[in-house]
Amino acid sequence: TLRDPDSLELLEEMECETDGIAITADAAIATEPLPLPESILKRLPEGREYFAVSVRPLKGLNRGERARAPEEIYETVVSAVRVIADRRNAVPLFIPFAPEDVGLCEKLCRKAERGFVLPRMRAGHIISVIEKCSFTLGMRLHSAVFSSIAGVPAIMIAYDPKVAAFAKRAYHPAPLDPDREDFSMRAIVASAGALYTNMTAARSTLRARTAELRRLTEADKVIVEALYNAK
Repeated sequence: TLRDPDSLELLEEMECETDGIAITADAAIATEPLPLPESILKRLPEGREYFAVSVRPLKGLNRGERARAPEEIYETVVSAVRVIADRRNAVPLFIPFAPEDVGLCEKLCRKAERGFVLPRMRAGHIISVIEKCSFTLGMRLHSAVFSSIAGVPAIMIAYDPKVAAFAKRAYHPAPLDPDREDFSMRAIVASAGALYTNMTAARSTLRARTAELRRLTEADKVIVEALYNAK
């Protein structure tokens, strides 16, 4: 199986045999939320608006000749976080998805002078945190996946084609390409503003699409079980 149509297209371009290959979905879409520990809950009092922020190191990734410098992308994110937080009186929650994200989250949170950085958490706990948020501003692919599970729209900064592919397939808002000339703080803020004006419909559409994607992962489970039993 493959997790998206773009992967099948790539195999076809490579002239690989594709007969019998089924397109399902990223298996992580089947992850279930977990109850949050008290140590996290006490940092998220009721009555406040939150939005999730996921950033990742970009240094060393092969992003092509037109790639914008990572620090310029981060500064754009920080500026957008400030504006959105102030306009909405909302608290940005910087969520590290991998060990290498922690330092960057702390650095950008300090620059934004808004919100705070949450500790590393299990996948189910991250989903439960995102459920408390209005939306996600993300770079990590799984920030979009977990936002889908939480029923929370994600404005994705698509540093890699896989991020844009999932965002489009999962019916998140149009992803933003950080290497395009029109990528800016204003573009991020405008995307968030458009989302807020249509939040109810966006969440409803996202939940329905997530249910469809989760059903597709059942094929993966059948195949894994068959392979395991064939040993």
